Amino acid sequence: MKKWLGFLVIVCILLGGCNDRNHSSEQTAPDEHESPSDDNEQSGEKDKVEEAKTYPLTGLEAEGDVNQRVIAAVINNSPAARPQSGLLEADMVYEVLAEFEVTRFVALYQSQQPERIGPIRSARPYFVDLADGYEALMVIHGWSPAAETVLTTGTTEYLNGISYDGTLFERYAGRKAPHNSYLNWQQFLEGVELEQLSLEAEVEPLTFLEDNETVEGIEAQDITINYLNLYDVHYRYDESQASYTRHNNQQTVDYETGEAIEVSNLFIIEAEHEILDQAGRRAVDLESGGKALLIHRGKMQELEWVNEGGRILPIKNGEIIPFAKGQTWINIIPHSPGISGSVAY
Repeated sequence: MKKWLGFLVIVCILLGGCNDRNHSSEQTAPDEHESPSDDNEQSGEKDKVEEAKTYPLTGLEAEGDVNQRVIAAVINNSPAARPQSGLLEADMVYEVLAEFEVTRFVALYQSQQPERIGPIRSARPYFVDLADGYEALMVIHGWSPAAETVLTTGTTEYLNGISYDGTLFERYAGRKAPHNSYLNWQQFLEGVELEQLSLEAEVEPLTFLEDNETVEGIEAQDITINYLNLYDVHYRYDESQASYTRHNNQQTVDYETGEAIEVSNLFIIEAEHEILDQAGRRAVDLESGGKALLIHRGKMQELEWVNEGGRILPIKNGEIIPFAKGQTWINIIPHSPGISGSVAY
C-alpha cells in the first residue's frame, strides 16, 4: 500500500536540518551556553516527538507527516460492484442506505493513499454531511438533485466524475455502467491540480484506547446487521488479529490485491430515515443522536451516538468512548426496526 507521502513535500523535519544544508559554510563554534552534547540531547528529544506522532483517524503510529487532508469517496456497494477497490486503505467507512435496500460507502482516507478507488457513485445530501464532519474533499460521480444543490451552493469541495467521465475517471470494461467508474491516485492528483484544491490540513484526532487498556462489554464474536429484511452484512471476529472480517455472502476483500478487509471498530447506530420520492431517495437524520452499539476487541457495548461537529461518535454517560486503533466501520441503520430488530449477535 502506498502512503500519502508520495505527493506531500516534507521539509526540514529534523531539528536544524535546513540550517545545516543552507548555511554549512557559515557554521561557527557552539555558543558558550550550548554545548555539542546539549544539541544532541535536544535533537534526540525532537526525534522522540516525531516518532510519537499518530494518524488522527486510526490512532496508529505515523510514518511521516500527518497533515494530510481527508478525502471522502462515495463507493458503490451493489452486488455488481463487488469486490471494491480502495476500501483496504480507508481509515473510516460509513455504510448507509441510498435508494431502497442498496447501501453505499462513504470511505474516508487520510493516513493511506489507495492505488485505485471504485466503483465511484453519486452523492446524497447526507453523504455530504458525513464528509463535512472531517472537512473532507469529496470524490463522487454524479449527484441527486438535492445533493447537487448542496454541493454547488455550499462550501464542500469535490471532484466530480461527471466533469471528467472517460478522462480522469476511467470506465472499467469488465463491469457495466453505473458500476464501472474508477479513479486511480495519479488521476486524482491531476484532478486536484485542475480544480486548484488543497490537500493539506490539520485534522482533529479521534480518541483511542491504549494498546493494553481493558475493554468492557459482552462477548461479540459474530454480528449480523439486517437492512430492512432485504440485505444482510456479517462481521466475524478474528482473535489472532483482534479485528473483524466483513462478509456480504462472500468475504469483503480488496479487488486489487484480494486482501481481506480487517475492521478494528464496528460502530452501529440507528437514525431516522424518511423516503422522499418515488425513486426511493431518503433523508437521514444525522443530528438527533440515538441508540448505538460499539464493538471492538471481541466485546460489545450498548451506548448512544452523538453528532459532535459533524462527526458521529460513541457516547456513554455524557463521555465520548474511545475507539480501538485501526480501521473503523460505521453502519447507519433505520430507526425502525432499529438495533433490536436489525442486529443479531
